[in-house]
Amino acid sequence: MRQILLYLFILFACSISAEQFKITGKVVDDKNNEPLIGAGVYDVNARRGTYTDIDGNFNIEVEKGAILKFSFVGYASKKVEVLNDSSLVVELENQGIPITPFELYKNTSERAHRPFKNVNVIERDSLKTNPKKQNSRINH
Repeated sequence: MRQILLYLFILFACSISAEQFKITGKVVDDKNNEPLIGAGVYDVNARRGTYTDIDGNFNIEVEKGAILKFSFVGYASKKVEVLNDSSLVVELENQGIPITPFELYKNTSERAHRPFKNVNVIERDSLKTNPKKQNSRINH
């Protein structure tokens, strides 16, 4: 009786693993088809994921009917249901989030409770014109 149950369990476990298959693909920008390096690929149902490589390629094992979520900084996320496709090309839409000026703080004192000093504000336009000339002196 135990052997029959063991065989049934093994048969059931094999049938579950047989439903998984490997998906390969590429994540690119929707306008110029440039690969998105480090884009996230996440299986929503199985709660596991991966990242794209330097060419925008990925591979992940999923079950039939899995929902993959693709995301990248500055781009709109996209969800794709996997049916029988073994290869996908996913285009993410650039949201066009502008780069705004930011402030860089550095603590120059040895005591942590003193306020930060030496604040530099870097404007976006100054980075485009001459990045080496602007803010070339950094206080240590």
